[in-house]
Amino acid sequence: MARFPRFPFPMPRSSTTPRRRSPRRFGLIGAIALLIAALAGGLQHCQGTAANPPARDGSRTSAGNTSVAVQRQVSTKPPDRYEVLDGQPLTAQDEVRGIWDTLRRIANGPPFPHRQDGVAFQNREARLPKRATGWWREFTVETPGSSDRGARRLVVGSDGELWYSNDHYRTFVRLLPP
Repeated sequence: MARFPRFPFPMPRSSTTPRRRSPRRFGLIGAIALLIAALAGGLQHCQGTAANPPARDGSRTSAGNTSVAVQRQVSTKPPDRYEVLDGQPLTAQDEVRGIWDTLRRIANGPPFPHRQDGVAFQNREARLPKRATGWWREFTVETPGSSDRGARRLVVGSDGELWYSNDHYRTFVRLLPP
């Protein structure tokens, strides 16, 4: 009986031997899938989504970046007072100046003076309207004469909605942009 020479490639396996999958092939497929996902995410970020429609002036906001939404609301000089929804306006000059300084810091972006500034506000007590996780961001409003962060906080929504608390989240007032 004549024998054929060995082929340079492997012979087919029998049906009882399990087929070994090539890890290199799955690595390449995985890399391609990651590249497609990254490109799709980048395009979605550039084009915006229905959840974050473009603002009237053409700027866009995102859940993690409140500085764009706040930037439209900050004037070059502090206002005399901040109007609130359903209540008396804030007229105390130290509070008004502190809120204005905080809004300027947010508009300029990080780094912030306190490590807790800009982190997601959890809204555990449900004192603010319910939104998706990460919608609200908290910032410190400086308290004159305080050696620590103090009790004043500004909570900013991804759409630029402003809530102020002067008693460390026990009560809130919604600020209307000046």
